[in-house]
Amino acid sequence: MPLILRIVRAGVAAAIVAGAAGYALERARFGASDQAALARVEAELRGRFDASAAMLGSIAGRVAADSVVGTAAMRDQAGVRHLFDLAAATLPADDAGRTGVTIYDAAGSPLAWAGRVSDLPTERVQASAALLIAPGALGPRLIRVEPVIRGGARLSTVVVEQSLGTTQESPGIGDTFHLTTSMLPVTLVVRPAGAAPPAGPYRFVVPARDSAFMLEAQVAPEDLARARERWRATTWAVVLSIAAATLLLCIGPIIDTRRRTRDTSRFVLLAALLIVIVVSARVILYFALAPIAPSAGPTPFDLLFTTTTMAAVVWIVLDLFERRRSARPRPALALPATASIAGVAAAYALAGVASVVILWGYEDFLSLVVADTNLDLLHFSLHPLSPARVALEFALVMLHASVIWAVVAILRLPALVWRLPRHDPWRAAAAASAIAGGAAATIVTRLAGAPIPFGPMWIAFAVAAGCAATVARAGVRMRRVSQTARLAVFFAALLAPSIAMYPSLLWHATAAKERLIADELGPQAAHLREELQERLQQAVEQIDAMPALPDLVAAASAKPPSTDPATIVWSRTDLGTYRLTSAVELYNREGRLVSRFAMSLPEYTEALNHASGCSWQQPFEEVSPFGSSERHVLRTTRGICVHGQIVGSIVVRVMLDFRTLPFISSESPYLESLRPTHQVPAEGVSGRDVEFVVYGWSRAPVFASGTRVWKLDDAVFQRLVESRERFWSSVDRDNETFRVDFLSDRFGIYALGYPVISPAGHLTNLAELVLLAGVLYVASRLLLTLVGLLTMRTPASGRALLREVRSSFYRKLFLAFWAGAIVPVSILALFTRTYVQTQLNATAEESAARTVTTAQRLVEDYAALQQRGAAALDTIDDQIMVLVRRAIDEDANLFNRARLQATSARDLFASQLLSLRTPADVYRAVTLDRVPTYVREEVVGGFRYSLAAAPVRSSGLEGIVTVPLTNRQQEIEQQIDELDRLVLSGFVLFSLLGAALGYWMAERIADPVNRLTRATRRIARGDLDARVAATSSDELRRLVQDFNQMAADLKRQRTELERTQRLEAWADMARQVAHDIKNPLTPIQLSSEHALRVNIDRGRPLSPVLDECVNAILGQVKLLRQISAEFSSFASSPTPRPEPTELQTLIEEVVEPYRTGLANRITITVDAPPALPTVTIDRTLFARALTNIIENALHAMPGGGRLSIAARRADGDPPSVVVEIADTGVGMDHEAVTKIFEPYFSTKAT
Repeated sequence: MPLILRIVRAGVAAAIVAGAAGYALERARFGASDQAALARVEAELRGRFDASAAMLGSIAGRVAADSVVGTAAMRDQAGVRHLFDLAAATLPADDAGRTGVTIYDAAGSPLAWAGRVSDLPTERVQASAALLIAPGALGPRLIRVEPVIRGGARLSTVVVEQSLGTTQESPGIGDTFHLTTSMLPVTLVVRPAGAAPPAGPYRFVVPARDSAFMLEAQVAPEDLARARERWRATTWAVVLSIAAATLLLCIGPIIDTRRRTRDTSRFVLLAALLIVIVVSARVILYFALAPIAPSAGPTPFDLLFTTTTMAAVVWIVLDLFERRRSARPRPALALPATASIAGVAAAYALAGVASVVILWGYEDFLSLVVADTNLDLLHFSLHPLSPARVALEFALVMLHASVIWAVVAILRLPALVWRLPRHDPWRAAAAASAIAGGAAATIVTRLAGAPIPFGPMWIAFAVAAGCAATVARAGVRMRRVSQTARLAVFFAALLAPSIAMYPSLLWHATAAKERLIADELGPQAAHLREELQERLQQAVEQIDAMPALPDLVAAASAKPPSTDPATIVWSRTDLGTYRLTSAVELYNREGRLVSRFAMSLPEYTEALNHASGCSWQQPFEEVSPFGSSERHVLRTTRGICVHGQIVGSIVVRVMLDFRTLPFISSESPYLESLRPTHQVPAEGVSGRDVEFVVYGWSRAPVFASGTRVWKLDDAVFQRLVESRERFWSSVDRDNETFRVDFLSDRFGIYALGYPVISPAGHLTNLAELVLLAGVLYVASRLLLTLVGLLTMRTPASGRALLREVRSSFYRKLFLAFWAGAIVPVSILALFTRTYVQTQLNATAEESAARTVTTAQRLVEDYAALQQRGAAALDTIDDQIMVLVRRAIDEDANLFNRARLQATSARDLFASQLLSLRTPADVYRAVTLDRVPTYVREEVVGGFRYSLAAAPVRSSGLEGIVTVPLTNRQQEIEQQIDELDRLVLSGFVLFSLLGAALGYWMAERIADPVNRLTRATRRIARGDLDARVAATSSDELRRLVQDFNQMAADLKRQRTELERTQRLEAWADMARQVAHDIKNPLTPIQLSSEHALRVNIDRGRPLSPVLDECVNAILGQVKLLRQISAEFSSFASSPTPRPEPTELQTLIEEVVEPYRTGLANRITITVDAPPALPTVTIDRTLFARALTNIIENALHAMPGGGRLSIAARRADGDPPSVVVEIADTGVGMDHEAVTKIFEPYFSTKAT
């Protein structure tokens, strides 16, 4: 408890410090009033503008001071290269995307440039030095114009510019911009320099010297109030987060106390306290983070915190159940009585019902989660590494674990009331009751019509039941397992629920995708015509709201027609907002075309157009051939009137183009990013793999979102002909199965489908799931270890694991074999991925070069077809570039050396999203270095793609054609992503195989070592019968054999030592007995002899009684002397006197006396070859030993038998002779054999 008090005191102190610091920083940041805050914002803006202006002036000064600038040398090739290098060198590296430098000649033509540049009017370039503010697509631009004057003459001009922000509007040049400061967003409005100063306390002006514009800044009071509130909410969030962290840190000492307690009631109280602390910390975090959340709904981090809390509560409850089940008094043992059996069955049936109800509710919740997110929840990859995405995936893993283990706790609940006997029938009955209850609940929910996947739900139920059975069997064992095994079990407990819920997740994800196709994507495709009509109607209404339309027509010239006025009109309507394939044409009073902008709608331009009135004509559909296909275009027109007089006309066209559907991924990623409500689908987004194909009723494909289409077989086509009802069908294409939704109308057949995940795909998903769970588990363990080091006395699991690994030969072997299996594979996979990526990039570069070469030839051929001599290249316009785009399936741009001439994506350049200037490195490579093709990487809007360029030559004129290859880049990224997923799956697979191989090899190596260790311990305890079985045929087998031989030798030596010790004990005892017996014998003998002599001397008065007694005494004294002599002889072993002996002769000498007396009763045979070598022995001792054995053999054969004596030579170094004696007597049992060398042991009857 003192530790808890210290934690609480530290937490309170930290919260007070955080609150005070937040208040002090708020006063320093915002001031005491709104005016003070406004002054700080104004000072910051002015500081930023001044800093930018100073930087631009510094860059301009460095460029103007160069020795080549302003001289004749800057006109030659070497000089131009030097200017390009100079411009690139002066750009700041971190602002190259917003800053640009242009070096102009005296006539105002650009010579060299670098960075993001724009074109200024010639009169502005040739004006005096100035700092300008001009509107731009990426916010206001600061422009520094610096003349280069030598000798009083203006020889060159340096222009440095920088964009100050990003627009929140759709592409197009606007007057209002939003700039984010360190405090709050500020609205900037570009005003003429002579405009009246703004009125109001929340407005101020940021002027620029020598500029025709100024910036009017406006701060919304509600933004300022919101900024203050957000700061205060952030401060409170920090304070409350510290409070929540303090509560969570108090868990450590409580867990320590709970682990040591033996009192059940105290254990329950501490568990309840843990639950209260965990839930309270989550509630505090909710109130802390809710005010600063980016949206009103729950964020992925909220879900992660909530699921972590759920998992902690479930763990505490389940641990409480298991502790109560094993605590005293233990639950009653279920008896084989009817009432007891019925009660157990009812309890487990109710547990089964409750489990299925929980899983049913979770399935319903999971369907809502899948439907509410735009992420593909079957895509468990950590790439792209987005915190929100990773938090959501972690939250799902924790949620699966919480639900499954909650079901386990419910299934274990009856065990708190009854203990089942350790008999299979009882356990089978409990399992059958739980299954029956679950089945009943399933039938009820199915009859209620719940759209729940019952098969996947029962898979989850089966896994939960298996976990419950495992908990029942492993509860006590978990206390004795190692830390490594415990960590592995906990990881399995986290992973198993996620794998169990994978079928449910698959079912819900598939259902959500089919609902998406059926409810959104399909109707969008089928109703595209109606949608275009609505967009067209909205566009004409927006055009009617443009009062400056007559001025645009009046200012435009018919020779040649300009795109700018029509572009302005197009960009301010829904045609530009939704980037529809459309065109806007403006005609003057004479009916001549003065401006036309077409978005992927080439040619179809009328020479004259006369309006019949000031009202819009009814839109009608034009059908005209377009290459090999037809195009359907909605057209409408009206006159442009001033005071009832027609001063011109406008024509609006919208083409039926399925590429403009919101769900079709754009060919260019940056085009998709410009849509107001849609972004490029990132990896792992649900619906990204949906393909769309439109067929005519001739079965020919009219449009395809990809490069391949599905084949309409006869059955599907016949069904489409017979009915207009939509239906789903499985279609195979290139060994891949698709689920396709078919719908049709009188215009054609629409097919939307998605690929069905293959078994290999499921394995990849599961491999990603294993890795995801592993990352979550490791992160959780590291966090718990850190908390344990700070707050717990019990050694942290990480330290315990490290200690186990360091002290375990088996674990070291396992890790070594695992690393040996996985490290080479990982290195090979990394090199393979790098090689494949390099090859893909190289192939992409070659493909880009071929594509831009094709575009080059097309442009040159189109120019040649114009037949206008030297001006042929100048006739290439946007219409022709659109045709080029259709041919190469990529956008194409034509630059007339330094400036854009024609493009298939005019809106991007007209809105200044892309610069009208030729990219500097492209110009240098193609024009100056004369390379045939040039490929580099380009970044627009955060998207990377390849930009290819090539020179265009026609009739002596030169241009540059560029092609942004966004399609190919997307394909490469998808291929690399698939490669990464395969590499990841291989990593997980080989990790599992490496773990299995490591376990097997470690078992084969460490198991004999462990058995040797255990046997060594047995031997150390005195059990010399310990032996180890040899299970291998390698060095370990020899080690085991040597150990067994050592154990046998030790046993033999101990036996010999024991015998020696016994002999020595017998010798000591014999010496003592001989001494003790021999000492009184002499007095006894002398006294007896004296008594005998006295009796003789006195005439034998006591005879014969005395004679008999004295003779008996003297006989026994003699016997005792003999026994004493034998004891003395045993106590002092005779000293051997070896001498060369013929063993055959010695045996015959010993045996010969027995032959005569035993001739008719016992047969004695001697087999001693004469060639036996002479041996060196003590003849007397050997003869005595042989005699003793013969005597014992004769006693063992009282009724007769056979005695055999054999001598043979034995090989060895040195050689020896073996004498074997055998008889046909009664023999000896095992106990007698073990005692044959003990002194005075005999089996003879006494």
